Amino acid sequence: MITDRKISDIIFSRGFNSISSFNDRFKKHFGMAPNQYRSLNKQEPAIKEEDITHSLYNYINLMKEDSLSELFRPEHEEDRFTSESFHSSSYEERIIDTSSSLAPYDSSITRMIGVGRAKELLDADMQSQLAQACKEAGLNRVRFHGIFSDDLMVYHDENGVKAYNFRYIDKIFDFFTEHRIIPFIELGFMPNALASGKQTMYRWEANTSQAKDIHDWTRLVGQFIRHLINRYGQTVIRTWDFEIWNEPDLEGFYWHGTQDEYLHFFKETYQAIKKVDSKLKVSGFSGTSWSVVNTEWTSKALKYMEENDIILDSFTYHIYPIEWNLEATYFNLWTASRKGLYSYADSNYIVSTVKEIHRLVHAAPNVNQGRTIITEWNSSSDPRDLLHDTVFMASFIVKNVINSVGYVDVMGFWTLSDIFDEQLLSLDTFHGGFGLVTVEGIRKPSYYAIAYLNQLGNTLVYRDEHVIVTKDDEDNYQILMHNYQEYDELYKSFNTSHISLKNRYGVFAEEADKRLKLTLQNLYGSYTITKQQVNRTYGSAYDAWVNSGGAEMNPEYVNYLKSISVPRMTIQKERIQGDFVFELSLEPHEIVFLKMDKTI
Repeated sequence: MITDRKISDIIFSRGFNSISSFNDRFKKHFGMAPNQYRSLNKQEPAIKEEDITHSLYNYINLMKEDSLSELFRPEHEEDRFTSESFHSSSYEERIIDTSSSLAPYDSSITRMIGVGRAKELLDADMQSQLAQACKEAGLNRVRFHGIFSDDLMVYHDENGVKAYNFRYIDKIFDFFTEHRIIPFIELGFMPNALASGKQTMYRWEANTSQAKDIHDWTRLVGQFIRHLINRYGQTVIRTWDFEIWNEPDLEGFYWHGTQDEYLHFFKETYQAIKKVDSKLKVSGFSGTSWSVVNTEWTSKALKYMEENDIILDSFTYHIYPIEWNLEATYFNLWTASRKGLYSYADSNYIVSTVKEIHRLVHAAPNVNQGRTIITEWNSSSDPRDLLHDTVFMASFIVKNVINSVGYVDVMGFWTLSDIFDEQLLSLDTFHGGFGLVTVEGIRKPSYYAIAYLNQLGNTLVYRDEHVIVTKDDEDNYQILMHNYQEYDELYKSFNTSHISLKNRYGVFAEEADKRLKLTLQNLYGSYTITKQQVNRTYGSAYDAWVNSGGAEMNPEYVNYLKSISVPRMTIQKERIQGDFVFELSLEPHEIVFLKMDKTI
């Protein structure tokens, strides 16, 4: 696509023995011949120098489908990684005084979830999955793109006559209110009839240009806010959050204009909302954590807010543990290996970045109580990351949440479902989508991680890198622990030669069991102790699919995977007088949730 090399030369250099075998495999994967694909996807051989050195370019590229990576693996690769072995386990002890308390614990930190765009919330399957996750996993807030995009038919301008139509939006928000879901409303993107340009993002063509007339934009915003208040009531709307645009720091992608132009746009939009009701909550800016920490974008924006008497109810941002090489060239983006372009960050990247942003925002006088909200986060910004389906994600989520407590108020995971229209829908159920559940609604291990976090009590008793202990007002205790594993150096560099559809655990450095001995002190009374485990045997639909043959999906197979892919649960009753000891062994990536409910 960006090379003039002969297709035959590429085929043989990538290990195929014949052109015909490659062509057969290519047609099966893409539905067309290689030369047709090259013609349809032809790219310029070079990119402007400023784009090569602009690190945020690569963040956007990660969101594109890396189709060729899968194609150029050897044909029989599925048989290469059949045996798994764990290294010897580590042994650790904890002595925890249950009579002490460190601080209040607010479980709302993990109760917000992302959905790709507003239009998806009209989908019956999406509504069913969201309602189920709210009931089972304790979610109660949702954020999404595209409230003003043309697919909801919100704004029309017929020969200068401007009209607003909120009927589709009403269907979405009626669903929210029926299920007591609090929306986090991102105001964007631009209706085409209001847009100054035709620049778009995503397959559904979200218009990311500025308004050609800022007054027409602010009238739309004002009409929208008034409509919500009239339909749902002022008291209800004051509990909702409004956010102005998405990732405006990515100029040329999500915002076509300068930062100064965005800040003016923000001010005008903010004032339009506050003019309707000064007590409505308005947040910003949902930029990337990279730009918050490594550029002056945020400092300039916060200074502008202060100069214009703008108070943010929350400072919002996105975080994906990716680091960029500013000196990399673009050519290797075409190949299966992305080594040298960007890499997965250190395993402590999220917590260290969260702490740094916490310090920055708490020093800003114009953010309400220094409140911070992560409106998007995941293990990568790639919606085809094969690890997203695995039990690795359970330990990734638990690790990063328990280590970020106290430094961020909300961590809105991206996303609820693999129903996600930014790219073509994959034919594979376990294609590495962002979601906690598959398109079919099969729960992934990440689903259970969020559910357990949302069952923690309101008082923090103990916390370290691997374990968190809480209690509630009835002296019931909750203990959550994980055995997170590091990527190996090859995978950190985005070399995916040792991961495939059915073999995804060969990318970790040294998988090892973790043995834990927990001594809980100062416990008195009778308890029902429930232990739940999520690992490769229990609660991982992907592993169950592989172990049951990895066949193509049909309704019966989907229902089978739904029924067997549940955590292991054991229950015991204990009368405790003083100390109680747990001894546990966690497999690599495993999470364990213990509930100790006091009984009479």
